[in-house]
Amino acid sequence: MTETPYDDQVALAAAAARLPVAFETYDIAAQPTGLVIVDEVNGFATVGAGNLAPQSYNAQAHTMVAETDRLARRFLGQSSPVFAFLDCHEPGKPEPPYPPHCEIGTGEEELVPALQWLPDRDGVKLIRKDCINGFVGAIDPETGVNAVAEWVKDGAL
Repeated sequence: MTETPYDDQVALAAAAARLPVAFETYDIAAQPTGLVIVDEVNGFATVGAGNLAPQSYNAQAHTMVAETDRLARRFLGQSSPVFAFLDCHEPGKPEPPYPPHCEIGTGEEELVPALQWLPDRDGVKLIRKDCINGFVGAIDPETGVNAVAEWVKDGAL
């Protein structure tokens, strides 16, 4: 089976037809804005990189990564911050109902190749989380401090 290439205009039209929302242009430079990237790691988005990664080329995953790269460059180019969650698990620690994935040391827990430039840039905050809920996963178990709340509080947004 061949995949239909992702078309953002078709997707927006389909969403608009089904959702009671109005779509409008958003100017990220007009007010404090940050970009949050969720789990664009090898184990979810790099072909053949793990149990939950695509096993062959996937147009939607490819487009998602390309758009994230474009947006991250745009945000950082306008001095707007970027926050990225990285799914990251202790080896052998189950996370039902999912098979083992994104275990530390496998490379699955690292950003996809197209986004590996992010950690070296000012304005980027990476958080390794070990659960589905990023907000909960951003709580430091020793201090109780939440990295998401601190990011917002410290003026990143």
